[in-house]
Amino acid sequence: ALQSERFKAWAEDDRKKKWVYDLKRTKVALSHHDIHLQGVEFDCLIASYLLNPSKTIEDVATIANEYGNGQVEQDTAFYGKGAKRKIPKDDELASHLVRKSNVLLKLKDVLEEKLKENEQLHLFYDLEMPLSHILAKMESLGVKVDKDRLKKMGEELNEKLKDLEEKIYELAGTTFNINSPKQLGVILFEKLGLPPIKKTKTGFST
Repeated sequence: ALQSERFKAWAEDDRKKKWVYDLKRTKVALSHHDIHLQGVEFDCLIASYLLNPSKTIEDVATIANEYGNGQVEQDTAFYGKGAKRKIPKDDELASHLVRKSNVLLKLKDVLEEKLKENEQLHLFYDLEMPLSHILAKMESLGVKVDKDRLKKMGEELNEKLKDLEEKIYELAGTTFNINSPKQLGVILFEKLGLPPIKKTKTGFST
């Protein structure tokens, strides 16, 4: 597809409307091959995230299973993981990609209706989608930074951090490793007696 002029023309035609999974990543990946994606109207990943920010989204299959359309295998199961990761034969790969595309086609209306119910259409279309285009462009082109200004900001933040640490130690009545969930749990839930929300295998969730 990357060598196909027809694919490039279709991808760059903003009149050809497209629905994708992960707009930013797709735009960046294609830009590396001098293909500048246009016409994307819907991103299933962003829509799913807005509907349930606490859920970990692995791939298209995660969203499909959540919304009752489990017709596609997870990428980790299909391609394998780590050293075992490989691209299967052409016919198997084509079948997997077609199933993913078909699921994206079906999910669009379902997710859009859920966004409408949640009164999130404005957030999705007017903020999140345009922002993805901007972030993709920033990632592809890079961003100029003022090193001296960043260094100064770092020093200022370090001073604020020290002040906050001192205040925490004062409130806790002792010093401890603030970055240690275990030590923090002892301070919050045993020493200060705050009610824990939940407990994990390694202690209280902080």
